[in-house]
Amino acid sequence: MRPLPLAEGRLVTAWPSWVPPRIAARLLVTEEGCWAWTGDVSSYGYGRVGHPRRQGGRLLHRIMWFASGRSIPPGHVLDHLCHDPATCHGGDTCPHRACANPDHMRAVTRAENVAAHRRVTRYAAARNRCVRDHDVSDPASIYTYPDGSRECRECRREAKRRARRAAR
Repeated sequence: MRPLPLAEGRLVTAWPSWVPPRIAARLLVTEEGCWAWTGDVSSYGYGRVGHPRRQGGRLLHRIMWFASGRSIPPGHVLDHLCHDPATCHGGDTCPHRACANPDHMRAVTRAENVAAHRRVTRYAAARNRCVRDHDVSDPASIYTYPDGSRECRECRREAKRRARRAAR
């Protein structure tokens, strides 16, 4: 259990009636309107409620979603809309994962959730060599897939050659 840095926010005295008091006591409202959880967080950065040794506790954003009277269709997950890849680095330390405001979430398929938050990191964009040490400093040497992921064109050619050889 790692602590989440406390959000700069204000305490709210009147939460909606469906917010359990023991949860409301650990929420702060940020400038963006996020309900930042100041309690326990999972190793992935999501707010967690309950005993961690019993099924790892319950994810707070899901509790709040259901408590607000909403449902998640089969095959869907919750996506935090307050997460902006342009301003937030994302990943396990993303402060938006601890947001419990159901108005900052939407139910989407897992593929939609991944596509919405996939981006080329500054580190990957700054590299001049791929993992197989091909030169990728020229933008023409990088293939960009429709979903935004990238691949070295030479690596792609080699993979296709290997696949053709294996099919013979």
